[in-house]
Amino acid sequence: MSHTLDLPGLREDILRDHLAALGLLDWITDLFPSHQPKLSWSISTGHALLHTTLPLPIEWPKMLREGLQAWRALETNPMGHGKIEAITPAEIRRILTSQSDSRLIYFYAGIISQLAVEGSGRRSELIIESANRSVLKGVDDLLADSRKPLDLEADLAGQGTKREVNNTSRWHPFEYQPAAHAARDPKENKHQDWLSLNVLALFGVSFYPVIDTARGRTTTGFRRINRINEFSWPTWHHPLAKDEIRALVTHPACHCEPSDSASLFFLGIHRIWRSRKFSPDGKNDYFSTANPV
Repeated sequence: MSHTLDLPGLREDILRDHLAALGLLDWITDLFPSHQPKLSWSISTGHALLHTTLPLPIEWPKMLREGLQAWRALETNPMGHGKIEAITPAEIRRILTSQSDSRLIYFYAGIISQLAVEGSGRRSELIIESANRSVLKGVDDLLADSRKPLDLEADLAGQGTKREVNNTSRWHPFEYQPAAHAARDPKENKHQDWLSLNVLALFGVSFYPVIDTARGRTTTGFRRINRINEFSWPTWHHPLAKDEIRALVTHPACHCEPSDSASLFFLGIHRIWRSRKFSPDGKNDYFSTANPV
């Protein structure tokens, strides 16, 4: 690859950034297929690297934002359902059987975890929602905000202006603020973040589809050890295309315990990160700071 774009805003040890890197690659591949985009992670800095055979147009961030907004205008707008549990099985079947857009199919396959019979409630394992939080609606609002448009280029470079975050899926570990470690009530400490990355991360979920197991449907990437749910993801330093990454991140070697160093080496995996999903108060779920394997 002759052109490399360093993305300091995307760190390998943060689940949100991992998903945002995948979402970015998905969109760049769709917008610029002739550039043959690939993704890797820098061993020295831990940042994401985007590789292309041709330099991206100067206005690629603007074109990406317009692409996101065009998806929002679709009749099958993925963000237009409000809560995930509001999407009926009948609607999902209609979309998956009538659409030829593979990206749309991958997206829905990544958010409909634990779907059972008509009218049943469900929650995505990877997307945390609650009674007063709707991640899909939050992303929809960000894309519709013309007063403060997303600054994709600055956020990916780690130089954007951080703003108050609402309706996130709590993929960033800093969103958990225990009262014992805070100088004031955590409710008053609104998490500041780069909003563009939360938008891209939603599309990164499409790399982790829902599958059927002996214990029911689950989202790939999760494992349950001693009643603890952990999500695992790999990093690699050789540039990989979108379909190659889809196969890599769901490979059993990334999620087994104990890890097999030889298998990871031959797969080209540099490191595995794991984040625990936990509920400190029995009501609200968070993802913990990731640990390297």
